[in-house]
Amino acid sequence: MVCPVVAWAAAFQANIATHGRLGPGGAAAVLLALPAVLAASANLALRRPPATVLMSALLAALVSAAGFVAFVAYFLLTVPDEFFT
Repeated sequence: MVCPVVAWAAAFQANIATHGRLGPGGAAAVLLALPAVLAASANLALRRPPATVLMSALLAALVSAAGFVAFVAYFLLTVPDEFFT
């Protein structure tokens, strides 16, 4: 649950640090890579099997991506039409 929040905060801060030059592709890479790295490193520290490490990293990236898609969907469904004009 914490991984997506950390990734969103890191992507936001990275975009600020690069003065907006990170772009959507870079932000997406941070959003997917950071939770995967955090999950993999935690499982490696616990000396879990490599298959478990890979599975946890992929699941963390999937949860982060799904959370971001849910956030975007919520934003698009709740913002008034005047926002887009």
